Amino acid sequence: MSEENVQIVRRGFEAWNRRDAAAGHEFVDPDSEWKPTTIGVIERELDGFVNAARALWEVRDDFWFQEADIRDWGDNVLWLGHADAKRSTGQVVLDQEFAVYFTIKAGTISRMQSYLSYSQAFRAAGLSGWARARSGRSSTARS
Repeated sequence: MSEENVQIVRRGFEAWNRRDAAAGHEFVDPDSEWKPTTIGVIERELDGFVNAARALWEVRDDFWFQEADIRDWGDNVLWLGHADAKRSTGQVVLDQEFAVYFTIKAGTISRMQSYLSYSQAFRAAGLSGWARARSGRSSTARS
């Protein structure tokens, strides 16, 4: 298991929750690829990711992620958690189970694929036989 890869992914979510797009330069490959769930566009390169993140932050006053589980498979990490977003009026615009499948190469994130459910992420990663993460559980061990 690569604890280093798990920590890279966690640092990414911590930076997102701080709205610190510049921190991405520390752990995201400049030629990375990100496929978000809600738009059909694949962002290529770090600058595309940073611009997309800033655009999302502009339309959401609060937008954060909370980890429920994280699983490591060599060069791949599957992050399972929850996404929440609110407007300044307090209106909830997102309260969603969320998953991201990462590929890590040479100590940086090279690919990110987001999913709106754990089961979608497990199927896409070819891991449909793995148990669904339990809320509030944070583990780097395989079930």
